Amino acid sequence: LTLADGKTLQVSTTHAIPTQRGIIQAQELRLGDTLTVRNGSSRVTRLVIEVLPTPLQVYDLVLAPAVVSKIQGSTYY
Repeated sequence: LTLADGKTLQVSTTHAIPTQRGIIQAQELRLGDTLTVRNGSSRVTRLVIEVLPTPLQVYDLVLAPAVVSKIQGSTYY
């Protein structure tokens, strides 16, 4: 997928994506969805589905509620 800020991402269809509609699977993304990114948000401008050869090694990202560290003032997920 390509975002309005020019960044591109390659993810599996079941990858969890934080959007303005909540956390959804990548296969549920639509053009114009707004994703939550490191520096705020960015709109999806291009979606491409590509079938890759198997086996393919992938990693799961588990999202959890944010916790703000009282010591460092940083946010951890």
